[in-house]
Amino acid sequence: MGRRPKALGRGGRKSPEKRRVLVYCEDACAGRQYFQGLRADLRFHPVQIAIGEGCGEPLGLARDAVAHRQRAPLSPADRRSAHDEVWCVIDVESPPHARLQDALTLAREEDIRVALTNPCFDLWILLHFADVTAHVLPRALQKRIEKETACGFTAQHKHLRYEALDGLHQAAAGRAEAIRRRAEQMGRCDPLTANPWVDIDRMVAELRRG
Repeated sequence: MGRRPKALGRGGRKSPEKRRVLVYCEDACAGRQYFQGLRADLRFHPVQIAIGEGCGEPLGLARDAVAHRQRAPLSPADRRSAHDEVWCVIDVESPPHARLQDALTLAREEDIRVALTNPCFDLWILLHFADVTAHVLPRALQKRIEKETACGFTAQHKHLRYEALDGLHQAAAGRAEAIRRRAEQMGRCDPLTANPWVDIDRMVAELRRG
């Protein structure tokens, strides 16, 4: 839903409001902390990120995102303003979530955009520091992050110091692109079956463009 430009000051030039983006992610710790950090990074960009409270399995996440978008125009917490774009950041997991396909179908029907990680969001964190070239399980990812990085993440306490990623986004995006290229070369272009897989870099690139 489009919104009219907002006038700045009496008789001043009209300037368009920031594009309002709503993000829902499964991970209540590192994932949420990542997008909180990204939101702070983008405070001078023409995009405003709101982070939903939902977390957990993909179908519930997608339903929460749909419900939030529907109530936003009447919600004081959302300034009674619609969101221009809604994203769900979803983990495939290993084995995949039982209702993952249902979540993706709902998102497609409701025009909710999806960023996928296979097996989980922790892969995106690790790519800021190291490459991942082979099939990997969530527990192994968590141990690598704890061992190879200094971002405050441990396998027991999955928290993230966002500032530890400063200056590393381009490296992470390059590694994510390399992962997808390797998957394509092997004929494994479906992120639901390709492990590793991540496309959060594409989402972040769009947000950074405003």
